[in-house]
This record gives sequence, C-alpha cells and structure tokens, in this order.
Amino acid sequence: MTRRGDYAVRAALCLARRGGDGGYVKIREVAAAMALPASYTPQVLRLLAEAGLAEARAGRDGGYRLARPSDQVALLEVVEAAEGAFRLERCILRGGPCHWEQACAVHAAWSAAVQAWPWYPALLIGGLFLGLGGASFAVGVPFVNAWFPPERRGFALGVYGMGNIGTAISGFVSPRVANSMGRPWAFLIVAFLLALVGLAFLVLGRDAPTGPGPPSRS
Repeated sequence: MTRRGDYAVRAALCLARRGGDGGYVKIREVAAAMALPASYTPQVLRLLAEAGLAEARAGRDGGYRLARPSDQVALLEVVEAAEGAFRLERCILRGGPCHWEQACAVHAAWSAAVQAWPWYPALLIGGLFLGLGGASFAVGVPFVNAWFPPERRGFALGVYGMGNIGTAISGFVSPRVANSMGRPWAFLIVAFLLALVGLAFLVLGRDAPTGPGPPSRS
C-alpha cells in the first residue's frame, strides 16, 4: 500500500470517530488529528467522496463525513478508493508487472486469493453455521440412543445421520457448481434442495418417542 492509501485509511478513521453523530469534520481537523499533510488532505478526502464513501458540504459548518455508518464501510473499499481496484498486477516474487506468459510459481494461488478476498466474510459466516450443524449432530446422538431400544438404535442413528449428509454434499458439490455456473447458482440450487428437505421433514417427520432421555452425568 502506498502513502496515499495510508492517508486514506487514516482520514476514514477520523471521519468514523469524529463524525459518528452525523456531523461534518473540517479538513484541517482531519489533518491535525491524523498527522496528515495539510496540503494533501483535501485530495485524500476527495478520493473518498468520489468513491461514495464520504460526502462533503461547503460553508462555515461544512466539511466531510462518511456517507454511511462506519460499520458498513469496509477497509478494502477505503484502500481501493485511494489505490484503485485490488488486482494482480505486480509479481510478489520477482517484482515488476506480472507477465502472464511466464507466470511465477505462486501466481495461480495468489490470483485465487485476490479473487476470493471479497468473499472472505461470507466464508467465515458460512463456516460458523456449518460448524453449528456438525455440533448439533454430536449433541443429538445421546438423545437418539436413549429414545430407542438397543435393537433399533443402529437404524435410528442412520436416519438421524442422513440429515447431515447434505452438509457434506454441499461442501463437495457447491464449489464445482460455482465454478461451472457461477456463485449465485450454487447458492440458489443448495437453497432449493434445503427447502425440499425441510418440506419432506414437515410432511413425514414425527415427534420422538417418549423415553428417559439422555443419561445424566453423576
């Protein structure tokens, strides 16, 4: 990141801190608070405004403020407002521009990481829910064991485990569908299949048989 990107991040932080109540922050206040060159600060704030991240108002009570709440402004947006789109243009091993006809050893992996970066928050959220699904299976096993007699537990656990097969299928199939048909189709297809499974459980599902419940720890 260049000095301009650094200045843009500092300016955005200042607007987030001092303009939290919707008020405007003057250019000289931004420069003083974040140790920015006074002559360069107007240009940095203008970059944020042109990117739609900040808005300006002229006049005695004017200045700059964020165009939307600070928790809705991504750091990547601020950096790209100053540096341009985050693209693979410089070789991280050799320096200088990338030569596609003579790609270095890490070009493919680095290119994939650059393209996947905007999806990283969604990936974390998806991983959280997948983890919750796996944990629910482990928690439910002792309940199923307690509800059914020994001669029926194997079948009962098998039926119960079928509910978690969708997670494994999605993990293997969704990336291939996304690569061949695009990410939106991958989500739509999985959502449709989940809706079918939910409908099947709604129609065919029954309450668990009464029983003593899972054994308690003494």
